[in-house]
Order: sequence, then structure tokens, then C-alpha cells
Amino acid sequence: MFTFVVFGLGAGTNVIAQPLPTLIVAAIVLSALPFAVATLATRAAALAAYVAACGLVAAGWLAYVAATTVWSPVALAGLVLPAIVLTCAYPAIMRRQEQAAERARLAREAANASRLTRKWPDLLARIGHADIGYAGEEATLAGQLVHLRLPDSGKVTYQALAAATDRLEVAARLRHGSLRFERGRAAHEVILHVARRDVLAATVPLPDEDEPLSINDPIPLGLYEDGQVCAVTLREVATLIVGLRGSGKSNLLNVLLAQLARCPDVLVFAIDLKGGRMAAPWIQPWLSRRAQRPVIDWLATDREEAERMLRALLRAVDARARSCSGGEKITPSAREPAILLVCDEVAVILGIGTGGPRLIDGGVSNITLAGMATRLVMTGRSEAIDLIMATQRATVTMTGSADLKSQCALRIGLGVASEADARLIIPDNIRIAADLARLRHPGSGIVQQGRTGRVLPVKFYRIEHHEIAAIAERFDGLRPQPDPLVASALGSDYLTRWSRYSAGAIGPPGRPALSATVIPGVVAGRAPRELTAGPAWTGPDADHEARERTVEMLRSAGVRGMTVRGIAERLATDGQEVAHQTIHRWLVEEAATGRAESASYGRWKWRPAEPEEPEAPEAPEEPAKPDEPYESG
Repeated sequence: MFTFVVFGLGAGTNVIAQPLPTLIVAAIVLSALPFAVATLATRAAALAAYVAACGLVAAGWLAYVAATTVWSPVALAGLVLPAIVLTCAYPAIMRRQEQAAERARLAREAANASRLTRKWPDLLARIGHADIGYAGEEATLAGQLVHLRLPDSGKVTYQALAAATDRLEVAARLRHGSLRFERGRAAHEVILHVARRDVLAATVPLPDEDEPLSINDPIPLGLYEDGQVCAVTLREVATLIVGLRGSGKSNLLNVLLAQLARCPDVLVFAIDLKGGRMAAPWIQPWLSRRAQRPVIDWLATDREEAERMLRALLRAVDARARSCSGGEKITPSAREPAILLVCDEVAVILGIGTGGPRLIDGGVSNITLAGMATRLVMTGRSEAIDLIMATQRATVTMTGSADLKSQCALRIGLGVASEADARLIIPDNIRIAADLARLRHPGSGIVQQGRTGRVLPVKFYRIEHHEIAAIAERFDGLRPQPDPLVASALGSDYLTRWSRYSAGAIGPPGRPALSATVIPGVVAGRAPRELTAGPAWTGPDADHEARERTVEMLRSAGVRGMTVRGIAERLATDGQEVAHQTIHRWLVEEAATGRAESASYGRWKWRPAEPEEPEAPEAPEEPAKPDEPYESG
């Protein structure tokens, strides 16, 4: 194309006669302009020389044909031959140009990489930690992970870097809390988390997954700040969840229950003294007859039921231990499932000085319940029976005892009021406690599983209230039953668990709730035989027989008396299921007649019949006397 343009210009010079100086200037411009443009644009000498050669040939040829003619053989040869040579040389020139451009690009990338590799080591050296190596970085959901290597001199340690986080944020001109150090696999490896955006502020919905899980595997609960899934091991581990009101404890417990509902090898018991508010949605599908078994297999909404549940679990621990099942320890399965006891606001029943009664009206003290919970945690590990506790502070007054708290290897901290409260949850690492104290978004927290695992901010999954029923129905077929050994150890307390609830404790609106009275007919869509261990004792005949048995037990108890609960348990042993309120009504009626009396500590006694006073013997009739005259004076 360039050859035809030059030939056209040469032909034009023959038609339009121009003076020689004009032709010389035109030839200089034609040769110098392409050279200058090529040099400035490409910065490549070879290409610039090639362009300059083309310009010189074109300028010389035009000057020649201006004085002669373009149609002469010499003029034609002088244009065609250089064009062939220059055309053949063009590919080689372009290859050299591309190679030069690639070398320049690699050099720029190397320079940029060098700046990146030296950015954080240089910043650390600026604040007093020199000789730290750069080992690469990777992008994350929040920013990037920078892998660093500590010097072999040992002068710089992980603890020193963690303590210098604030100064490094100042040196890097980043927002407060955007940098965080994490230990690597080896002692000399350190990972620097650089958060460019606050991902903890976003809501992470609970994934809609249908695959079954296992309690033997880690259970996913949320996402770490860098986007990786946070999964915790619940098998053989006691769990402590701590967070202020509104920090997301109830949501986290619901997420746990949603994931445990997918495990066919775990039974879930729950203690919820807030009227069952947290646990009730997981039972509603069963109450409404949309599910065959509830997700929560045993629910305690009062202190007496909580004590009964803890004692039954201790019996189950003892039974499994004596059976030596599983060898060293039990591996949970659908035939021999694990049991997890979930306690919401555990301070109400275990805490010291938090309002729990001390043996009032037949109640049980917090110290007693805390002792049973501690024993359960200490002995239940190898028997696959563990505890999950949720409370507002990690103090001994709210967890029941230091022994119980010390056994909680899995600790999850959500919102705390101060860094001092955070140290009660994670006492071994001041920096992690400080990170926990800085978390402000509900549903975010820090998970510490023993002395291993990642200790980073986590955004826990969010489960909406209306989703719970659908999840409970979806995984209904996965819910296991206790193995025969455990079922025998749990005894009648477990078999009759659904017949011991105060009116309105649980149950959907507009539907009868499980009541503490004798269950007549159908309760919330369930027949009595599905809810109790024995037959349904209703009607006047059952009332008469159980009441007579109650009177006999009180008479035989003598001055010791019996509690309402003790009477109910004895009746249950005899196959007569009578609720506490019914027994209490009988005793009140007997007391009104004077045959029974209410003693201290919720006990009732039978009044022995007072011996009747013997009647005075009738005096023998005296014989009639004759009339005597009246004597005056």
C-alpha cells in the first residue's frame, strides 16, 4: 500500500511542476516524519530505523522522478526493488518489536512485584521489625492474605507482631481494625489479614442444603472474615456461647439446631426456661402432625423438668460407661446416637446469685443443677453425651462453676461489653480478646476450639424464624431414637416427657398446648399413647384409683411426708400417669377436710386420726328412796 502511495505522489510531481527546493523539503519531511513518529510511539530503535529507511527510499525516489519521469525502467526498478526488500524485512522487525515489548512488560511487572514484596516488610521495618520476608499473597472476600516469614534470628515473634498491629495500621494509613495477624503452620510463618472492606456487616443467609451431616464431622456455622467456611467439631466437646443481649445468641442456637437436624446420629435435648421461645418453633411441625418426630427430642421449660432431664442423662452416661460399648469411646451412629443438651440462658438454672430458688416449694438449687451439669460434662465425653450452653457473660456466677467453664473446649464469643469480658471467654490471648471486644455487628463473633484451629472473626449464618418449620419438616426422616440401653436408662422420665408442661408453655396459637393436667383425648393432634408411657388415666374411675393410691402413699410416709413430684413418680411407676396439678388439687381437698396438711419444703403429710375420748361409763341407777319429810333450816 505504501509503495502505491509513493508511486502516486511521483506521478503527481510529473503533472504539477514544482521547483527543486520544494521537492527537497518535501523529501526531508517525508523521511524524517515517520522516523520521529516511530521513535516516539514505540521507543524501539529497530522499528524506527525501518521506518526511516522506508522514508529515505521514498524521498530519494520522488526526487529522482521529479527530474525525470515515473515511467522510466530505472524509476520503476528503483521503487519496486527496495519495496520487495523492505517488505521481506518487515516480519523480522515486528518480531523484534514484540519481543522488546514483552521484555518491557515483564520488567514492569517485576518492578511492581518487587514493590509489593517489599511493601509490608518495609512497613514492618519502619516500625521496628526488620528482616521479615515476603512469601506471597492471595485475594480474599475482605481483601487479601499476606504470607510473611519471620527471620531465623528469632528477634521477631508472632506475639511481637500482634502487639504492633495498631502501629502498622498507622504506618499503612488504613482504617482501625483492618489488619490482623494469624499464626501459620510453622512457627516462622505468619499470615497478615488485610481487610479492605467490612464483610462482617453483611448478612450471610443459612445455605439451603439437603445433604445429611454427621456429628462426627465439623458442623458449618458461618464464614470467616476471609470468606472460608467456619466449621466446628461438636463431638466430644462441651460448648460455651457468650454474648450480650441482641448479639445473636438465639440465632446461633437456631443455626446449630438447623445443622443438627441434618445429623441422623445425634439426639437433641434442650433446656429453655424462657417459656420455650427458642425451642418451640422446632417442635411446632410435630405438634401440628406435619412431622413424625420433633427436632428437639426432650424439652424442659421449668426447673423441675431440667433437674429430671439432667438426672436422666447422668443415668444414661453411667449405663453407657458400664456397657463398655465402642471400646475406648462411643462413635455416634444412627443406631447409637450422640446426645447434645442445648441450654439457653444457662445462668437462670446454673448461675450463682441469679435468682434461682433454694429448695423452695420443692424446687432445686442452682448449685445442685450446676453440680449435675459439671458431672455430665466431665463424664459424658466418651459416652457421646455433651452440653452446649449459652449465657450473657462468662463469669463463674453465670456459668455455675469454674470447673464447668474449664471443661468447655469450644468457646464462641459474640458481642461483649468490654475487653475484660472478652478475656473471660478467651483468656489465653489478649489480642484475640481485643478483636472480640471491637466486634459491633450482630451475628459476628470469634470461635476458639481448644488450642488449635483458626481464631478469626466469623459472620454466623442467619436463619429466619419462618424458615425453621420448613427445615424441621424437611429432615424429619433423619431424626433418630435412643438406643435401647439409653432409653432404658432415661426411664419413665423420658417416656412421659410430653405430659409435663404448664398450660400454654408450647403449642401453636389456636391449638391446645401440652398441659400439666391429665391429657384427655388428643393433645395438639397427638394421642395420649404417643405422649406418655402408659395408658391415659381419665374419668372418675381412674381419678378414684390414683387418688386412693396417693392417700396410701401419704399414710405410709408418716411424718416425713412426700412432695407432689414424688407422688407423681410413684404413680408413674405403677402405670398411673397423673399430672402435678391434679395431685395438688387432691391434696388441697384432703387438707380442707383436715386429713392432710402442707408441711415445709413443698411436702405434704397425712394427719393421723386423733384418738377419740372414751365415753364416761354410765352410773348405776340408785334405788328409789322413800319420801322424806321436808326439814327446814
